[in-house]
This record gives sequence, C-alpha cells and structure tokens, in this order.
Amino acid sequence: MMHWKLLEGNSTNCNELPKFVVIIDLDFFIRYCKRFDKKAVEKIINEINQFFLKNKTKDAFVYQSDGDEYMFEFYENCNLKKIQDYIQLLKNNFRKQHFLMNVDYNYRFARLSFSAGISVCKKEEGGIKFARQKALVALNQAKALRRNCVVCFPEKTVRNNNIVYFNKKLELSILFGKSGIKGFCNDKKTLEAALLDEPQSIAADSRGNIYIADQNNHSIVKFDGIHVYSIVGNGKFSNHLTKDSVNKACLNKPTGITVKGTLLYITDTGNDVVWKVDMNSMRMTVLAGNGVPGFEGDGIPAIEAKLNKPGGIVIDKEDNIYINDIANNLIRKVGLDGVITTYAGTGQYGYAGDGTDACNATFGEIYGMGIDREAGEIFLADYHNHCIRMIDIQTHMICTVAGCGIQGYEGDGDDALKAKLTRPVAVCVDRKKNIIIAESGNHCIRILERKSNKIYTLAGDGSWGIGSVKQAYTFRFANPNAVCLGADNKLYVVDEANNRICLLNYEGEK
Repeated sequence: MMHWKLLEGNSTNCNELPKFVVIIDLDFFIRYCKRFDKKAVEKIINEINQFFLKNKTKDAFVYQSDGDEYMFEFYENCNLKKIQDYIQLLKNNFRKQHFLMNVDYNYRFARLSFSAGISVCKKEEGGIKFARQKALVALNQAKALRRNCVVCFPEKTVRNNNIVYFNKKLELSILFGKSGIKGFCNDKKTLEAALLDEPQSIAADSRGNIYIADQNNHSIVKFDGIHVYSIVGNGKFSNHLTKDSVNKACLNKPTGITVKGTLLYITDTGNDVVWKVDMNSMRMTVLAGNGVPGFEGDGIPAIEAKLNKPGGIVIDKEDNIYINDIANNLIRKVGLDGVITTYAGTGQYGYAGDGTDACNATFGEIYGMGIDREAGEIFLADYHNHCIRMIDIQTHMICTVAGCGIQGYEGDGDDALKAKLTRPVAVCVDRKKNIIIAESGNHCIRILERKSNKIYTLAGDGSWGIGSVKQAYTFRFANPNAVCLGADNKLYVVDEANNRICLLNYEGEK
C-alpha cells in the first residue's frame, strides 16, 4: 500500500474535496540512488521536494510517498486542460534540472524521468480515494508508454464499432489484485488480499500453478490455486547479483518468466541476467548474462555473455532457451551445452526478413514471446511493427502471421495479415493452435483462429479503464501485457496498469 506524507512547506491541508489528483513517478530510486551514499541521497530528495514546492500552484498540496512518487491535489476551480498544461510544463522544467550533478559532477548529463497520471475527483465516485486509484492507473499507463508521458484517466470513451468478437458469451473475472492499489505478497495472501505492483508477465506449469513477474516488487509471485505469495525476491531491488537462495535473492525489475517441469526461468531485466530456479531445492543460479549490459559473447558460455535488458523468454521441448534481448533488438539462444548464440535478428531496427532465415530479420522491438512446443513454432510480439512474427524452429525461417504493419484497430473477422494491431506486447498459443495476442495499444485481447487464419477480438472493447463487468466483450483493461493458458485450459491475462490478474473462461471455441 502507498503511504503519503504532506511535504513540509505546504500550507495547512484542505478539508474540501480536491478537483483533480495527479500522481507523478520518478526513476531516481531504481536507477540512481544505489550509486550515492545516504547523505547524497537525502540532498537529492530535498532538492526534488523543494522544486515541487516552489513550482506548485497556490491552491495545490504536494505529498511524497515512501517510494519515488509524488502526489498533487488541486483545489482550484479550473478545467482539465489547464491541469494538463500545468503538469506538462512542470515535467519540462523538471527534466531540465541537474539534481544529480549537484552531488556528483560525473552525472551532469543525467536526467530523471517524470511520468504522471491525472484524474478528476468526483464525490459520486467515492471522492479522493477513488480519484487516487484512477490517477495511479493513469500513471501506470503513462509509464507503459515509455516514461516522460502525462496521461489522463478517460472520463468518456467512444466504442469501436469495427470490433468483431470471437464469442460474445465469454465471461471474464478479476482473479486478484486491485485497480489503483499496489502492494506486495510477502507471505501467503488470499485472493481478496493479494496485491501487485505493475505485473509484467505470466506463466503456468502443468500442476495448475500460476507464476507472475511482479516487476515493481522485484519478485516472482506464485498462485497455487488458493494463496498468492512471493517465491523469489524479497520486495527490494538490487544492482548486485545475489546467488543461491531465493529467499535472499534481490531482483531488479524482472519482466519475463517461463516454466517447464520444476524449473523456473526469470529474466532479471534491470540486472541484465537470466536466472534458473530449481523449485524442488529452491536454489537459483545464473543461466545467462554476467550482469554488465551490452552485446557480447556469442559462441561462449552464456554466463560470461553480455545481455542488454532481457525480456521475454521461452523454452522448447528440447530444453533450449530463447531470450528476447530487448535493447540489442535480438533473440538469443542458450543451447543444452550452455553456449549462447544469436538466434534471430540483425540488431538493426526495422521490419524486414520475412521468408528468409530468422538471423536476417529486423524488428521494431520484441517484448513478449510465445511457443508451441509440439509444433516447434516461436511467436514474437513485434511491438513497434504492430504485428506478430513466427519462427519455425526446424527450418529457422521467419514470417508474419498477424498484422499488416500499420498501427490501428481494424480487420476483425478477416484475414489476420490484413488486420491492424497497435503495440502487441505478448502472445501465447491455446490447445487448438489458436494464437492469443495481448494488444497494449488497443487494450484488448485478440485471437488468430488458425483454421481460418482470421482474427477476432476475444476480450476488451478498445478503450482503457477499470473493468468490472462479467462480459468479456465490454470489459475494460488498461495495458494488458501478458497472457498464458493454464492447466485448467483457462486464459490468464495480466491487466498491468490495473495491477491485477484476470481470468477468461475460454475453451478455444466460438
């Protein structure tokens, strides 16, 4: 749970209901604060506090969280556009500041990021409590857009009339997590009590367990069918590799997981390594990466290689591991001999290579990956190319299976290659070989029906928000960014900006 403290220097707190709430996130604590001593950190924080107090409007109050968030409450009678313009100006001025240089000249070119979520406070919606929740959802949405963005929670939306649903009878429920509220499952929690903080990926084992990369809690969470609890990581981040026991492990923004048998694999994105966890002994070892960001090491042991922001990860039926090396714009492979090689991509940014060897391909940033182990097919969510690519493991050829490469939300009920997608971020395969796609930009889940090669919408209505209804076709996600099929044949969806896991009763049939 977030705890807010009114900054010293504010006037007496107002008892009236604010008109607007803004929550701002900085990246200071994760990216930089471990590089300075306690005295330097306190100086930087004090300068940030003074900046916000100096630049606030007279009718605003500024709060600081116990993390790297700040909150503004505005009491003046003005319109939303004025608040948006003010926060944009505040962001621009903040980004010009040299907070770090003032304690270490070596950081004279460093800039802190500034992301913000804005909400309108309405008494009939629950007042300040719900306004803060909406602002946090909007903030998460802003961060999903690569930081340094300002996003307003939508008060009105227009329904997309081009949507064709796969099955309008499908029902969707919220399994656990709460919109606009974040927390950490440090011990066993019931579904009602379980909270997350920007979950990023999800995986299922054959025994019915679900695993989630809880990014901002720097941990891996397990749902065993009854309770939710952290199994790797202690809720604190670290820039140092802590080996062996999962109880002592300190991860740094993990974003990818996969599981096979009793082995769990984690992409520790902030530490530029991939971990292997033996869930029998609960011991962990480094599978790939030496903890130094970069591109180096093809043809040598994977633990000596350099990765740069590893993300998605899958494992094939022969136990080869495929890693999305995000900042290098490549797919790397770790073979059974522990040697790492480049499996797909040239490292260049683009959209080329279809119909040729995957090593000739260019990507527009890959995020999530999926695999059909039996068919030997790897699926890639090509984020900025707005499409889904497929690599045939046997032939090593790459092709596009969904999306025409143009951003949009069109094509339902027609050939998947003619469809428009927007920032697909994750993909999985169901038991009927259909391809399930999480589209972060369209806030929906789409499905490529393999037998017809047609694409449909499975859940979501194309607008983002806080969904609570049972019907999948009217439900509203906010940046859905991961999907997996459970052992129960149900579809699990990570509703990232809403900090929750959703469950779709889906059997692969219309």
